[in-house]
Amino acid sequence: MRKIFLYISLLTIAFSCKDLREPVLGDSSTFTSPVITDGPTEGAQYLLVEDSAANVFANYVWTPAKFGITTEVKYNILVKATDADGEEVIATITKSDTTGAPKVEELNGAMASLGLTPEVEHDVETWISAYMSDNNSTESAYTTVSEKIAFKATPYYQPVITGNKLGVPGDHQDWNPDNEKTVVVEVEANSGTYIAYLNLNNNFKFATGPGWDGTNYGLKTAAADKLSGELDTEPTAGNIETPAAGDYYVSMSSTGLTYSITPMTWMVVDGDGNEVATLGYVKSKVRWEAAVTMDPAKQYFFKGNDDHFFGAGEGNLLEFKGSTGMTGDGSVKMIMTLINPAEPVYSILGKEPITTPVISSPGTGDSFTLSADDFNAPATTVTWSASVRGTETPINYRVQVGDNVLAQVGGTDLEAVLKTSDLNKGALASGGTPGTAGDVNIKVVAVFGDGDTGASDEVTLSVNPFQIWSIIGSATPGGWDADTEMTLVSGSEYKIQVKLVSGEIKFRPNYDWAGNYGGSGGNLVLDGSNIPVSEDGWYEIIADFSALTYSVVKMTLPNDQYWGIIGSATPNGWDPDTDMVYDSGAGTWTYTGYLAQGEYKFRADDSWDYQMGKSDSDDDVLVGGSNQASITIDTPGNYTITCTFDSNTDSGTHSRVSN
Repeated sequence: MRKIFLYISLLTIAFSCKDLREPVLGDSSTFTSPVITDGPTEGAQYLLVEDSAANVFANYVWTPAKFGITTEVKYNILVKATDADGEEVIATITKSDTTGAPKVEELNGAMASLGLTPEVEHDVETWISAYMSDNNSTESAYTTVSEKIAFKATPYYQPVITGNKLGVPGDHQDWNPDNEKTVVVEVEANSGTYIAYLNLNNNFKFATGPGWDGTNYGLKTAAADKLSGELDTEPTAGNIETPAAGDYYVSMSSTGLTYSITPMTWMVVDGDGNEVATLGYVKSKVRWEAAVTMDPAKQYFFKGNDDHFFGAGEGNLLEFKGSTGMTGDGSVKMIMTLINPAEPVYSILGKEPITTPVISSPGTGDSFTLSADDFNAPATTVTWSASVRGTETPINYRVQVGDNVLAQVGGTDLEAVLKTSDLNKGALASGGTPGTAGDVNIKVVAVFGDGDTGASDEVTLSVNPFQIWSIIGSATPGGWDADTEMTLVSGSEYKIQVKLVSGEIKFRPNYDWAGNYGGSGGNLVLDGSNIPVSEDGWYEIIADFSALTYSVVKMTLPNDQYWGIIGSATPNGWDPDTDMVYDSGAGTWTYTGYLAQGEYKFRADDSWDYQMGKSDSDDDVLVGGSNQASITIDTPGNYTITCTFDSNTDSGTHSRVSN
């Protein structure tokens, strides 16, 4: 018995020693936390603005977190405020990627979820939380976090309408029945009476949505002054007309089928009823604004007429017929937002002078001869001095030619690289002729959170652009608003492989409708009819603008995958990828163009779900999966990359040749 006991005791000691020597999953002392290397600027002020909602708020970059085992790591970009409880996720990053680019609207939404008052500056912190993919991010035993970055941010107002509402499509908002910001609201539940303050432009209707598929309320009869009338729900009912374009208080009854509109003349008045300023309607922001010099000894109100005026309520809310006015001091912008008549809001923004940026390079007279072979290569780097308004920094800078934005960077960046394609587009937008040098005036515009801008003096460059042919239309990635450029094959023949949706396309030169081509049956016709695309898919489009022929052929792809190249060395960085070109005869994928110093890998179908990178031993042997190693490049230049990809075997090949 003694020998048995001794044997068991030794086993216990042996296993105990093993447990002491090896790291235990969940022991945070074995974890390596992420370190943020790029992100929001510590201590900076950010004024969020709805006009820039889809823009990137900040590019986050961090070092990988490690948990002592091989596993996918997910990351959350989080935010919290000193004057609110809790924390909110701005964005979640998967596939062990260590970069993120949350949008302005995502940060604004997170701040709204924290209950932070809009149009008011808040002290906030942001950080990265890493967790293993098979565990919930709230399980602290499997989570490690970065240090926090502190900054100040002012969120914009996002209306939340919890009651019933009807859309008000019309000339004033391009006849969109699903526009959530031009609505009438049922303030008293189940009353059937809906109200709104709207800026109307001649014709409108009421609609339950979605789209035009619900009940639509049009005109049955109208009073002679067009300020009231009866409604009709028949599909043939006409538009409701206003006596003139302008501001109105709108009321309608869905049960009584009646409506009325009362003209408003919105102004800022002081406590004695004296007019201080006229409020102007800003269509893009769906709100009214006025520049006012406020006397700190006075109170101010918004007034539409004697029956419709607002004073200051709790927080930044307006109170209908309120007796307490708004206060402030000095030159300000007063803003009234009435999207939700049950919750009208205001804000008062300081209007200090703007120190405009000054361009330091390139200089006036610098000349550029551009080539399509360098389409994605850098043409020049524009640098400038910082712009400020008081202590406020811009939310972004834009490099522009006239109203055409060639590049946009964050409010703390003081340079932007213009690719050859950017400068070429600017030259053509200025009326330039391909093959002929002409003047191009560039400027840098600082954009502040309330939409105010400060522009540099223009610098005049001499630019010789090259010919561009592109596709445009409802079937293309840019719709009817943005061109998708084709690639010159030879002579007058151009080609593109592109993902299309059901819709229509046309061809046009140099971003201009003059000289556009439509057609049918493979024949191009100047100013011809739109060319239909019957179904979604990847297409190869070839057009010869001398022979006036075209083809639009849906592609058959291996494993139904289309491949792109992505990474810091590629034209679009880490988002989005750059499409490669498929050669069905050779079974290869190629990218020809500029690559910067950096790294790249490949991914299928514009998604991180499946990607390919280099193997452990060879850059030219590719392996597939969810998070593969990138291929590095040390010397910038023009290259041709040729690959094969087989997702069935998780394998591929890669070669890179300098051109």
